[in-house]
Amino acid sequence: MYDFSVLTGDFGFNNTMNKLLLLGTERNHKGDKAIRMSYIDVSKATKINQINQNGIVTDVIYKGLETSPTNSFYSKMKGEAYPYVEFENLKNQLAVSQLKQAGRTQDFVYAGLVSHLQGRGILGFKKIARSSWYAQGLENTKIWSVIQTDPLRNGIPIMEWTTRDASLFYQNDINENTTGLLSFKNTEYTSAKLVYGVEALVPTKILEKDFIKATTATTTTKYDSYYLPKEHNQSITGLSSKKTEFVYEHNDTGLGKDYYVGRLLSKQEEVTAYGDTKKSKTEFGYANNLLTTQKTYNQDESQYILDTYTYDGFGNVTSKTISNSADSQTRTESATYDDKGRFVLKKKDALGLESEFTYNDWGQVLSQKNPLGITESFVYDTWGKILKSYHPLQGYTNYTYKRQDGDAVVAKYLPDGQQQFSFMNAKGEVFEERSKGLKIASFIVKKTEYDVLGRKVAETNPFVLDEDTPKWNRISYDDSVFPAKVTVSSANGKVVTTKVEGMTTEVTEVNGYQRVTQKVQDALGNLVSSTDKGGTITYNYNAVGQVVSANYGKNAVRTTYDNWGRKASFHDPANGEYTYEYNGLGQMTKEISPKGNKTYEYNTVGQLIRQKENSKDGVSTKKDIQFSYDTYGRLTQVNGVCNGMPYGKRFVFDAQGRLIESGESANDRYFMQKNIKYDDAGRILSYEKGLYSGGTYTKAVLEHEYGWNGALVAIKDKATQKTLWRLGDVNAKGQVLGATLGAIAISNTYDSNDFLSSAKHNLYVQGQSPVSVLELGYSFDAIKNELKNRSRNGSFGTLKENFVYDDNNRLINWTNLKTGSMSYNTYDEKGRITENDQLGKVNFKNPDQVYQNTSIDLNATGLEIYPDADTALQLISYNENNDPLYIDGKKGIMHLVTV
Repeated sequence: MYDFSVLTGDFGFNNTMNKLLLLGTERNHKGDKAIRMSYIDVSKATKINQINQNGIVTDVIYKGLETSPTNSFYSKMKGEAYPYVEFENLKNQLAVSQLKQAGRTQDFVYAGLVSHLQGRGILGFKKIARSSWYAQGLENTKIWSVIQTDPLRNGIPIMEWTTRDASLFYQNDINENTTGLLSFKNTEYTSAKLVYGVEALVPTKILEKDFIKATTATTTTKYDSYYLPKEHNQSITGLSSKKTEFVYEHNDTGLGKDYYVGRLLSKQEEVTAYGDTKKSKTEFGYANNLLTTQKTYNQDESQYILDTYTYDGFGNVTSKTISNSADSQTRTESATYDDKGRFVLKKKDALGLESEFTYNDWGQVLSQKNPLGITESFVYDTWGKILKSYHPLQGYTNYTYKRQDGDAVVAKYLPDGQQQFSFMNAKGEVFEERSKGLKIASFIVKKTEYDVLGRKVAETNPFVLDEDTPKWNRISYDDSVFPAKVTVSSANGKVVTTKVEGMTTEVTEVNGYQRVTQKVQDALGNLVSSTDKGGTITYNYNAVGQVVSANYGKNAVRTTYDNWGRKASFHDPANGEYTYEYNGLGQMTKEISPKGNKTYEYNTVGQLIRQKENSKDGVSTKKDIQFSYDTYGRLTQVNGVCNGMPYGKRFVFDAQGRLIESGESANDRYFMQKNIKYDDAGRILSYEKGLYSGGTYTKAVLEHEYGWNGALVAIKDKATQKTLWRLGDVNAKGQVLGATLGAIAISNTYDSNDFLSSAKHNLYVQGQSPVSVLELGYSFDAIKNELKNRSRNGSFGTLKENFVYDDNNRLINWTNLKTGSMSYNTYDEKGRITENDQLGKVNFKNPDQVYQNTSIDLNATGLEIYPDADTALQLISYNENNDPLYIDGKKGIMHLVTV
């Protein structure tokens, strides 16, 4: 009889796993054996090594979890006390090391794999880091995202940070003061052991720091006895604080549907920032375990908006009514669901107008009928992509989806004949878009290029396929800084760089005027200043981020808000103060200006039915305008009186809701369009345009003609078929190259940067040679976007003008067409014209209205133009809308009426 002992071990050889068995006796060692068995490691063989999705191949690379001086893939942090253990070497335990996809790479590193030796098994890593995608030559784009957890506390995340420095992953003392981080988040928890082995583990303090913007946000949370948050307190870099309080009710002794814990009864917020405090409060009411009311208070809780809900048996909201405490205004919307409670079959809006819907089994809309009874229908493929839509008044829109050389091509065929194509590569990047041009068989194209990381690096201006040479706009990235500095080189030669440093975004014109614009944000993300060559504008805010003042030098525009956050007043030193009033649902009811006021009245469904305007003097403006609507909520009539003169508009619709007639009466004249006809694509086909004046009706019946791409190409007199206007050709940007207007033929040319360079108008009379009526020439500076000179020839005479600008694009010199010499303007640092060579010196002596000129010191030329300045100057009077009412000039008085 023999007593055997067995020793076993695993080892790898030639990429094959082997098990070695040593068998021996304890007596005389006779019969000892060594047996080797080769086998496949199923845990490795079943790992995913490659993913092929939509033509994009992702290779998955694994490494073993072992620590060594040459291996930075896995590291040990610190030991753990029994029954926990932190592994140092698990060579045969593999984890994802890299993903390689389409020329780019993503790295992963790990630290501190922990296991529980008394039954809980592997608990996870203490730290895991994932890099952003990067590529060869673009290594500077790599950003590491690290998450550190506590495996001993169920793997809760305790720290998260991002960095460009990979070595920081291996530091064990990372905190909010660590140099080299981009962002940092630390979460503190509290825990309590409850009954039945349940542990409550909730975050009590979260610290988040943005190292780029140098901002720190700290959030603390207090909990009730059910471990529901009852109070949040957040502070941001000492600039703002926000306190949120929650009140709940519980019925933990209830049975079935009557059991609930954590039913929210109220939520109250208090925000303090910029020396200001704002409050808000919302209360929630319930019935039959459903939310039935939501009451939202204004900032001082003096008024509220009440939302009231009703439900069906499935818990779907079947109606919502909005009311308020200030007046009787209400709005109600409702919905009806199918018998299974899944889909909305009918919707009724606040006007009482009803829409109906049908669906397929995926919940996609198959048809929808509007309140006029017009039904649109939709068809989808088996993947849920739309294939076809049909509108009775516009026709069919069809969609196709195709593969082309590994790319996807999505085509859209519109009922008016237009076709649109979108080309997308396997990564989902749209690299080309096409649509029909005006000329038959022509297509307008825009192309886009991306780098291996998916960033846009080039884009063309629109061009005509197979005719134009593409003009490229290039984008480059300087990844040596973060965020990357971006340079845009436009096709016209203009180069602009954008960089972000902390709170400041700086845009620099590399050429041209080489101007620099800086925009600065504060820790709350609000724009606090904007600086360019003209100076600096600063902005101030209230606690909820609304602008309360914009300041440029001593000029300040101020805005105040009511307790609902609505604009209550607006003060502009140049125009004075405007104040505003509202009804209970936030519609403006009154606007008071320095020169008068406007009042607005609404019907019970919120439509404007009356508007009155009165000037402060009681004479300049007296308007009373009334609005009428049909049962479908469409505006049908506008009738009113302005300073004793009647005014009106009317609109007539057909049974399908299309406008078929409109008219406007004013100044004893009636302008109208009627008998409007539409084609099967919903476009206007013809209409009659007329004018009643002095008892005489003058009309013309016009007919529209459309091109192969659906665009309007001609307007004709329907009776004579004479062409009144025809579009000959346009370039890829839609700029007109050729057109006819009556007997005038228009031809335009553009420079290499698509600025207008010439416009020729020739008159063609049958039997006669064409006559050059007008010929214009232009020269532009594309980089500065300025007109340099302009010329005119033809029947209207000859002239040539030159223009000169300062580095703020302001006109400073131009050709005086009377004298032929150059005139000029002079500007001060505030951008005001302080001198004009044809007038003299312009004065601004009112410190409260720095942009209103107070007088002009006439020079010799000005005195020639205005020899008697006291009587020769024009006097203009304005109403409360800043519309001119009358002009008193050298040739008399002109009275103006504005409706």
